[in-house]
Amino acid sequence: PDAQALYPTCTGQTVPPDLNAPFIDEVGCDSQSAAIGPVATGTLCPPGANYPRRTEVVMHPLPAGLATMANPCRGVPANAWCVDGKPI
Repeated sequence: PDAQALYPTCTGQTVPPDLNAPFIDEVGCDSQSAAIGPVATGTLCPPGANYPRRTEVVMHPLPAGLATMANPCRGVPANAWCVDGKPI
């Protein structure tokens, strides 16, 4: 948050990385990735951290009456979904 005050002019040099270790621990805890943490606290999940795991996915219906693209492949290079400017 202090980057503008600490670096008020552009000198072309990169800003040193912000090793916000508690935040990195929180990211590691949330992702359940031992590769990310522990960094600062010595544990992957800091005290009081609570990241409930998703148990299901809810797909809400799309609103009615949405406009569609006339030709989503127009001007797109050939790929697995578009050949000669037309959807497969």
